[in-house]
Amino acid sequence: MNQQEFAELSAAYAVDALETEDELRFVESLAAHPEWRWIVDEDRATATDLAVSVDPVEPPASVKSVLFAAITGSAEQRISSTAPDSGPGDTVTDGARSESAPADDAQDDAVDPKRAARKRRAGAFALAASLIVVVGIGVGPWVADTISPPSAEQQALERVEGAPDAQSATAELSDGGTATAHWSADLGSAVLEVDGLPELSDAETYELWYVRGETPVSAGTFTTGDDSTVAVLGGDMAEGDLIAVTVEPAGGSPTGAPTTDPLFAIATA
Repeated sequence: MNQQEFAELSAAYAVDALETEDELRFVESLAAHPEWRWIVDEDRATATDLAVSVDPVEPPASVKSVLFAAITGSAEQRISSTAPDSGPGDTVTDGARSESAPADDAQDDAVDPKRAARKRRAGAFALAASLIVVVGIGVGPWVADTISPPSAEQQALERVEGAPDAQSATAELSDGGTATAHWSADLGSAVLEVDGLPELSDAETYELWYVRGETPVSAGTFTTGDDSTVAVLGGDMAEGDLIAVTVEPAGGSPTGAPTTDPLFAIATA
């Protein structure tokens, strides 16, 4: 998945509109690309601002269904539905942008991928906002519930724990903390819950690994905070894998293999 595809899924995730399969792809991509976290944070902030911008009035079910249908459309449909029509003879005057503006925008977007991602995601939120204004009722409380779901990592953990074949195992850390691996072979997914891992400097990061036989396979990186941390392993888990964590340079191991000894390893067999 490239960054543009991730950004489109992020916009839908912010309003809790992803199907299960897309949500799983989204969570795994975020685990593999923690540098894209800013996209998720911006989308959630925008969605929350939208939710609290109206007075608390319970909307009818019909409005809920219309809004939900609007924000679950494709990115192309969302954007085209909000764009004004322009004829072949239209001109731009009096302070409006010149005819070269689209080309300038394209060049700017190529230079600044964050700017381009924001523009692509704007359609979903613009549609939701315009619907609220046109209908003239306060859908804020319902929207707030809809667009403020648990974090992507927490949702992934709940999905794995809810699988019929869900399993877990806990390892004690040397400094008194714990690490619990949750996995489902049927889903091919694993999530790590850690408590007590110290924060690292900006020059370092924790890296997740699947160890198959004697071959380590990177499953993404993560950072820790003051509270317990939930990290989703990217890629597909195979039954019998060891789940391990090492400390690596920021961005992950430059060699594609662990450069330090594992802090712990948890067997999934």
